[in-house]
Formats: sequence, structure tokens, C-alpha cells
Amino acid sequence: MQQVSSIYWDVAKSQVSKFFPTISPYRNSPFPINAVEKLVKIEDPMVAGITSIIRSLMKIGIVSPDNLTEIIIHDNTPVKSCKDLHNQIDRKSIPDEEKGEIIFKAIAAVHQQRVSSNSVGRKFFDTAPYDRYIYLPIEMIGFRNALEDYSFIKRITEILALRPNNDYYIEEAYKLAKLDFKEKYVIFPPTLDTIQRAILCLPPYINPEIHHAFEQNDKLLRIVAQHALKHF
Repeated sequence: MQQVSSIYWDVAKSQVSKFFPTISPYRNSPFPINAVEKLVKIEDPMVAGITSIIRSLMKIGIVSPDNLTEIIIHDNTPVKSCKDLHNQIDRKSIPDEEKGEIIFKAIAAVHQQRVSSNSVGRKFFDTAPYDRYIYLPIEMIGFRNALEDYSFIKRITEILALRPNNDYYIEEAYKLAKLDFKEKYVIFPPTLDTIQRAILCLPPYINPEIHHAFEQNDKLLRIVAQHALKHF
């Protein structure tokens, strides 16, 4: 497998730490990158997040290098190679509110990729029923859980000078997205019934098999809705 950058490796170590038990000998020993990718699929979510950032930057007149994804995932010196883009972003003086929006969109892209490929270490059908709400759209899982997806691109936002001074601005963008989501799926007020109905109305992009499971299993739907409601 191609060499990976320090940024990718930091994300990989973080995900492996979550995937393996604390007592696992793998936590503090060398672990083959190809094995990491096979188990927890780091690259696809990172690419989704980077792609979202590139699109957001284009909208405000900042053009990223054509090989930005390659730099961040495979370059020996990603921080040095991203210096010019960092300087462009820094000179732009992007307000924290706008940075929060850019980052939230990227986090949402990471989450959607993780869900659609169903590759977050443990697959949906091997996950405890009460934890399966985490496979719902990002607007339904709560901000704290959404920050789990931020771990895939947090270092990227730091080296590009995109991280706001406080995660408050990312959370504000999350809250606005959740309001739009509530209106789209008529989740007023958030109750077990409205959450269940919204889940059934979701497009099957989340994963056709998962969508089918919710349609065919009323008990599972209710359990997932109950736990989603706690975070919604």
C-alpha cells in the first residue's frame, strides 16, 4: 500500500484505539496500514471531508491544489506542502461563523460516507440495536456524536487555518442544519412518533440494507428512534 502521511496515520491510530479493546496489544505496537484501512476504512471518509472543504473554498474564491487529497493522505510533509494554501486562507480572514459552516459541511460529508459505505469498524447489523441510531443522518445523532466524525478532518482544518477559535461555531452550524432537517421532515415536536416517521421517510442513501431493516422491523425502528430522540 502507498505510503501515508502523518495526518492519515494520526487518524488511523485514533480509530484503531476505538476499534480495539484497551488491553489489545495492537494499541501500542506497529500496525500495518493496509490492515487499518481494511478494518476501519479511514481514506474514504477523509477524501469525502477534503472534497467538501475544497468545494467550500472554491465558493469564496480560494482554489486548492489539484492534488490536495494526495498531499494530505500520502505526502511526507503535508504541513509544509499545504503552506501556500494555508497562507491564502489566512489572508482571506474568514470569520469564525463561516469557518464553522465550512467545517460542519465537511463533517457531514465524512458522516455520510461512513454511513453509506457502512464501514466504521463494526457493521450496522453487528452493532447493538440501541447504538444503531449513530447510522442515521448527522442531524439526528446530536452534536457530541457528530464530533466523532470531526476526528477524521480536525487536523486538516488546523493545518489549513480553517478551524475556528471555538467549536461553538461548528455547533451553531450544526443547530441550523438540524432546524432545516426538522422542517424538511416535519419533526415538530420531536417525539417518538415524529422521529420514527422521519426515519422511514429518509432517502435510502444511508444504505439500502439499513433502510430496508427499518421498514421491515418495527421493534428495531422503535429502539433506534428512542435513542435518536435522546440526542435530537
